[in-house]
Amino acid sequence: MKEKKNAVVNYVARQRERVQADAGDHKIHPAVLAQGDMGIAAMEKLWSTQELADFLGLPIQTIYQWRKRNYGPPGRRMGKHIRYRRAEVERWIDSLDGWAA
Repeated sequence: MKEKKNAVVNYVARQRERVQADAGDHKIHPAVLAQGDMGIAAMEKLWSTQELADFLGLPIQTIYQWRKRNYGPPGRRMGKHIRYRRAEVERWIDSLDGWAA
């Protein structure tokens, strides 16, 4: 597994070098470069429903009920599985109106 991750990291590094070289030749618009390093974000581990429940400290059944009611953090279907991005979960938490008393 580490070898595969290292291969991906090396690939991203090569792509970054290529993009920077192309930017030096003015082949890439500066606004595209200003968006940040999407390669690193793409390598972020996605959470399973159980990992989301553990993070929120809730029963997994609550996550299933939320999903059925179109509530909760946005998830992505990958085959028969649902996966969540940490950044989107945190954004969803920040968007909540207030805390229970």
